[in-house]
Amino acid sequence: MIREKLIGIDVKECYVALDLSVHLLYKDDDRKYAAFFDTLRAFINYHRGYMDLPMLQPEERINFCVNFRREIRFDLENEEFYDEPRVEYIPWLVGFCQSGTVVYDVFEKGKK
Repeated sequence: MIREKLIGIDVKECYVALDLSVHLLYKDDDRKYAAFFDTLRAFINYHRGYMDLPMLQPEERINFCVNFRREIRFDLENEEFYDEPRVEYIPWLVGFCQSGTVVYDVFEKGKK
């Protein structure tokens, strides 16, 4: 999934960016979603060990966002096709996983 650019991980900040398709796989089963984040926590801890950073404990948060990936192939203003499609990532959900619980809400620009 990382190679296919469906997941992006910032190991230092414990932040994960997910593609919408990954969210749709797990959204209906909280246990599977939490297990998915436990796997990501193990991946993050593996790399944090190489960076001499402290391990991430289960009670610590992993923040995440779910993005919708849109490919733009046509320029409406100039009425031309792009040689290479332009990729745009639109934030859709934001949330966190902490102590086996996954919490998320709809992203609203400017909302804290």
